[in-house]
Parts: sequence; structure tokens; C-alpha cells
Amino acid sequence: MDMSSFPKPATSVKSQLDLTGRIAVVTGGAGFLGGHFADALAEMGARPVVLDLHQPAVDDAVARLRRAGHD
Repeated sequence: MDMSSFPKPATSVKSQLDLTGRIAVVTGGAGFLGGHFADALAEMGARPVVLDLHQPAVDDAVARLRRAGHD
């Protein structure tokens, strides 16, 4: 099937999901899945707030985000 006949999207997915200036609360943000959500939200411009029951794990997650250049 020739894909050239399909219309191209006007904008990229990343630009459609621009979260610059937004705050995103991520419950369970120190866990595996929550950590990946926090990373993805930060990549889209949001400022993730990491919440979890285990403070040392939260500290590690926040440090990882900061090392990646997010605040």
C-alpha cells in the first residue's frame, strides 16, 4: 500500500502535547511506572511533582530528573 496518499499530520505529536509551564502531579512517581511518567512529562515541558510513600525513593527520583536537566 502506498502511504504517500495518506495526509500528513499538520503538527508533531510532541507539539500537540506541549506541557510547558504546567505542573504535573505524579502519584507513585518514585516507582518504575510513575518514574517513567515523570520523565515523559518533564520531556514534554511539564514540571513533575513526584509523590510516593517512600521518601528516599522520592529523593532519588527527583535527583534523576535534575540530572537529566529538569527542575
